[in-house]
Amino acid sequence: MAGAVPKSNKRWQRMKAKHKSHKHKCLNCGKVFYGYSYQKYCRYSCQREFWIKQQEEGKYKPSWLKIRIKVFDRDGFQCQYCGRNPREDDVKLQVEHINPRSNGGDCKMENLLTACEDCNYGKGDYCLKKFRN
Repeated sequence: MAGAVPKSNKRWQRMKAKHKSHKHKCLNCGKVFYGYSYQKYCRYSCQREFWIKQQEEGKYKPSWLKIRIKVFDRDGFQCQYCGRNPREDDVKLQVEHINPRSNGGDCKMENLLTACEDCNYGKGDYCLKKFRN
């Protein structure tokens, strides 16, 4: 009996083997693999490649906070209308839609820019071309 596995351990091993024996097809490369019931990719690099493709196609949206930081960084942390920045002028920056969402604009990086509160509220829901004229 020295080599016997306790009853609770045997149950755990059966459950682990049951979940590990699922046959899957990788969502990225299509390779067939055996893994746990929740696995969708054959390896981590396939998962990463899949999410990058989804993001480029606009199907996967990263969190709004990440997008804000990317827009602020791209625009140099200053308002694109008046040039003020939080360090020198004590203004609050916002991410602003060039073509407003109410007019069918999307949340892609090309449609976003950095604006201070005053400029963003002054523009309202007008398209940038109409606002400048």
